[in-house]
Amino acid sequence: MVEIDDTTKESTSVTPPDRIKTCLKMNVENVKEYADNLKAHNIEVDYQEHEWGTIAKFFDPDHNLCAFRDSQTFEKQVNEI
Repeated sequence: MVEIDDTTKESTSVTPPDRIKTCLKMNVENVKEYADNLKAHNIEVDYQEHEWGTIAKFFDPDHNLCAFRDSQTFEKQVNEI
């Protein structure tokens, strides 16, 4: 899924401030496992658990925001629509 970036972290020294920022979200079975793997490689991860699901946000090497989202709650939400 590609969404508008909802992060408050700005990196204007790397990206122009007027750039349309997006977040690339990937559904995975175990967000914590993926987040821990990124952390093991010294990648900063913002891991969050919510009532609507679990998400882990991180920046790729080009400073694009990416996120892992738990597939189970996402699929449940989609099926309820």
